Amino acid sequence: MKLSRLFSIVGISALTVLALAGCGSASNKTASSGDAKVATSGFPIVEEPLTMSLMAPSVGAANWNDMATLKDYAKKTNIKLKFNTPPSSDFSTKLNLAFASQDLPDIIYAAGSALTPANEVSYGKNGQLVPLEKLIPKYAPNFNKLMKENPMIRQSITTPTDTSTPCPTSPKTPRPPGTSARCGTTANG
Repeated sequence: MKLSRLFSIVGISALTVLALAGCGSASNKTASSGDAKVATSGFPIVEEPLTMSLMAPSVGAANWNDMATLKDYAKKTNIKLKFNTPPSSDFSTKLNLAFASQDLPDIIYAAGSALTPANEVSYGKNGQLVPLEKLIPKYAPNFNKLMKENPMIRQSITTPTDTSTPCPTSPKTPRPPGTSARCGTTANG
């Protein structure tokens, strides 16, 4: 039970970092029209309600729209997530189509092997993924502290070109480089 709670907390933290990264990119481009003022600490994250799109594989356990924790965080953060959750068996194809068509969500979460380190480098060079390494210290200081305490965390979310785009599943048990659960913020965010 404690382990699943840890994963829930880490997952929500990762989504929060990604939402902040989407709102706080260099151009302040947001999922809605106009600029969003982003709080660097506390709630809400944005004063004006904001809707962002998130793509993640559906594992069939629960509908993302019905998850109480995500509903609670939507209220706290003032950020509503619009979910695109194709079945796990189709996720890789749907994600590749999203990149090819430039019809990208603001956030990609738990992409696993569908978003390889080589893809991250390529999509990052194309401007389709936003690097997070400069945003994490400002918008996720606690996560940044964890990365300083455990360098494997930073290593597990860093591409071969030293760019941070994916997020680990758990700060206590980071995965080896190149095998972390992939998530990122697209240039749309």
